[in-house]
Amino acid sequence: MRPVYAIAALLVPSASADLLLVPSVSTGQSPRHADCKNISNRCHTITPSVGHVVRAITDDVKAKLSDTAVFKSGQHIACFQHAFGPNGNCLFLENWPKGTRITGAEVKELVGALWEELSTSSVGCGWDGRVHCGRFWKETWPPGAVLKIDYVTNSCEGIC
Repeated sequence: MRPVYAIAALLVPSASADLLLVPSVSTGQSPRHADCKNISNRCHTITPSVGHVVRAITDDVKAKLSDTAVFKSGQHIACFQHAFGPNGNCLFLENWPKGTRITGAEVKELVGALWEELSTSSVGCGWDGRVHCGRFWKETWPPGAVLKIDYVTNSCEGIC
């Protein structure tokens, strides 16, 4: 085995990191949840110098996203690009029914809740204990529908 592959193997987290569950917090009538399941393994390999990717995306969305923008499932909303890109971490809706649209105002509320839920964990969703990725949902949403920050190979920089 080449030394570079051996080092990479040591940096990939164990499967137990994917099992981290953050306790649900009740918000009015709809309890909300967040976890680190079903995210790219690449999410766990981001270097510590990147810091809190979820926090960076959250701050960008709250400051720069138009309330009237409209997003559909799979569409990138905002990204944190690594080095010269195009790889990075992006915020997007996943597994929403066809035709579902969410406004920028709703995304701002939801991304704040995503950050609150993921940051309450002492481990986070990154191998270095920082929050790099994760997903968020409310019990009232369609089954499997989430707001997600995950590693992608075709990111934008900032608001997409």
